[in-house]
Amino acid sequence: MLDLFVTLTDYYGYQELVQIHDPPLIHELDHHHVLRFTYRRHSNGEVESDFELDNAPGLAFAARATSSFPGAFPPARIVEMDEVVAQRQGRWPRRAEFIAKGFPNHLRADIDPATASFLDGSVLNNRPFLQAISAIHGRPAYREVDRRLVYIDPHPAPLVSPRRQQVPGFFATLRAALSDIPSSQPVTDELARVVEFNDQVRRLRAIIDSARPHVGELVTKVVTTTFDRAISTDDLRGWREQVNAHVARDAGFAYQAYVRLKLASVRAFGAELIVKLRGMPPQSPLARVVAEIIDAWAVRKGIVYARADSAALEFEPQTADQLPPWVKYLLAFDVKYRERRLQFLIEGQNRLYQLLGQERFAGFNPVVIDRLKREFYARLDGLRRRESAAFYSPELRALVADIFPASRRRER
Repeated sequence: MLDLFVTLTDYYGYQELVQIHDPPLIHELDHHHVLRFTYRRHSNGEVESDFELDNAPGLAFAARATSSFPGAFPPARIVEMDEVVAQRQGRWPRRAEFIAKGFPNHLRADIDPATASFLDGSVLNNRPFLQAISAIHGRPAYREVDRRLVYIDPHPAPLVSPRRQQVPGFFATLRAALSDIPSSQPVTDELARVVEFNDQVRRLRAIIDSARPHVGELVTKVVTTTFDRAISTDDLRGWREQVNAHVARDAGFAYQAYVRLKLASVRAFGAELIVKLRGMPPQSPLARVVAEIIDAWAVRKGIVYARADSAALEFEPQTADQLPPWVKYLLAFDVKYRERRLQFLIEGQNRLYQLLGQERFAGFNPVVIDRLKREFYARLDGLRRRESAAFYSPELRALVADIFPASRRRER
């Protein structure tokens, strides 16, 4: 997997709607822009790459645009790249894909990206730490790895800066405001987020490790069979339902809050997916409308948590037809829970690497762990691909657009 982020600055910018309280909507002019080029090799061998020769003009444009330092080089435009391709009698087969993928906000605002003017990204964002950190999340590793974020500062500041008391002149002030200060802004905020994220991971890991003995005790109580035979899916399903019943009974009021939070998160996930299929940004006014529609639909269909339903589940086995609506809803749409469960399984395999030196694991082949992790990541990759609008057919996206129409003028 490879991700390349190229920061640009749109000279004219484009309008975006921002939701506040009073007035409910305001227009803001956004000049930030980031181009993303990816390489993905999926578990089934399929390759998705933006680094092929058929997209070479797109890569060349990104390099040209991010080098357009104000005052030194003129702004870059896609139409200029079209002229270069024509002069060399070349081809750009993925031009439409490059524009659709790299400039969705311009297209929503009825702006032709080919004629937009772009400057160096350092004008507003010279250090795209946020994109780099986001790309790290969920990266597969078929062996135990130590993830590190490396930043190379092209212009490191001296250890001791000289004190300057004189008042800067007109041109020095202008140059510093337009170029020097934005390009040398420190990365302390971004690094603070990295430190905070690492602290959060350590806290959660400590909580999970402290709960492992209780989980192990519960699993031992429920799973009384031997493992000298093949385990069927019915066995796993039965054990899972028994564990869930024990947890629901032992957790008390905490379980009710947990289920209600899960239902809210699943409804939010469905709303986010619909907005993606509709081709709108997450902060679009349509997102709030879709979320309210799904919430109202859930209440109308009775997909709400009821204590009586939970009590029945705790003590009596339920068939698929007997399950309450909220349980069926979670079983059908709680994708994030399935992702978390797979991630816990992967984390469990990582812990095995640390135990291989013990006597009880003598002769154990770590390749077995690698193979199992690869299978887990394949399932996880399959789930995550379904969260992208590109996974679904144009017919389905057209159906969503018919069900959830939105005025292009209002969505700008």
